[in-house]
Amino acid sequence: MNSSLFIVKKLIKAGKGSKRNSQTIIKIATVGTILSTIIMILTIFISHGFKSNIIDKVRHFGSDIQIINYDANQSYDLSPISLSNIQTEKILNTKNVSSLSGFITKPSILKYQGNIEGVILKSYQTEQDYEFIKSNIVEGRFPNFSNNEILISEEISKKLNIKIGDKILLYFIQDPIRYRKLKVSGLYKTDIFEFDHLFAFIDIHILHKINSWEKDMVSGYEIHLSNNNTLEKTQKEIDSIIRPSFFNEAKSTSLLKTLNIKERFSQFYFWFNLFDTNVIVIISLMIAVAVINLISALLIIIIENMSTIGLLKSLGYNNKSIRQIFVYFSIYLTLKGVLWGNIIALLLAFLQYIFHFLPLDAKNYYISYVPIAFDWLSLIILDSISILLIISFLLIPTNYIAKISPVKVLRFN
Repeated sequence: MNSSLFIVKKLIKAGKGSKRNSQTIIKIATVGTILSTIIMILTIFISHGFKSNIIDKVRHFGSDIQIINYDANQSYDLSPISLSNIQTEKILNTKNVSSLSGFITKPSILKYQGNIEGVILKSYQTEQDYEFIKSNIVEGRFPNFSNNEILISEEISKKLNIKIGDKILLYFIQDPIRYRKLKVSGLYKTDIFEFDHLFAFIDIHILHKINSWEKDMVSGYEIHLSNNNTLEKTQKEIDSIIRPSFFNEAKSTSLLKTLNIKERFSQFYFWFNLFDTNVIVIISLMIAVAVINLISALLIIIIENMSTIGLLKSLGYNNKSIRQIFVYFSIYLTLKGVLWGNIIALLLAFLQYIFHFLPLDAKNYYISYVPIAFDWLSLIILDSISILLIISFLLIPTNYIAKISPVKVLRFN
């Protein structure tokens, strides 16, 4: 057996149950490393949970890529467009495109018992496009469009005190002003305030009649991708499909353009960037805490074992061999702290993932509980970097061993 490892095992065994000051320091340092590891891992999982949860909601509600009129501004009252069958087929055959659906949006004023609220009405060409909204219905049911029903958000219902079964009026500001009377069949809630306080869903045939549009005309098209990682590349491919053939399309009245999710919802991605910065700061601080605690513990261990070091030097051990003993001991302390930190962090993350016992204010965080997403690759990278950095810094105090004189130490003892 390697003599350095043998001595390390003896140090570890001797330390168990010992009342020496160094053992108290070692326990404190180990607990500090465990807590630092727990905080780092939970920070990674929570950060990834926030991003994946919010992006998933935004992608389902607003799509990855949108095709609209080139002259469209920030208004939701868009000029009509219509893709040809050839363009539609080419887009659907584009790699990474999973679906293409037409939609219509129309600003309106919702009136109920003298109270009014501005809303954006949205409709899709097929019922399959409402799957995400259906999964977020919190009260009532999805509308039966043939019975003149509407789906509004829980946020709007609370503002105007609207209940399931109530009939509301929708006014369309145009010449001449038009209105429709609809029955509320259900309430939805996504926890994304930008959507919930604004959108309601009605039959697309109503909006076709209000706009006096032909059946195949829509405000735009939403494209969902099977993989969001190739967003910009896929967008360029779709651009090449909708633009060159434009002048040959009889029904087109203007150029078309595409907008991706990052361009349309830049506020979310700006928030994610701030989140990533905070994650880096927290991880850096936690590694620093672990390093400082373990360096302090290692220095105290070296000082308490000066006589042992002096004896080993007198027996012919060189500085490198003795340093190796304390390097092995440092690795032991580090791995012990990181291992227990991983076990406890994974347990806490799993419990939160299942039971959601830590709540959040959905108005501020877009979700009603602390989200957890298990990012295993990031966990492996985090553990590897943490262990390497901590052990690297722990090599510094072992340099003190070279300054210990065996003659002085043994004479003093």
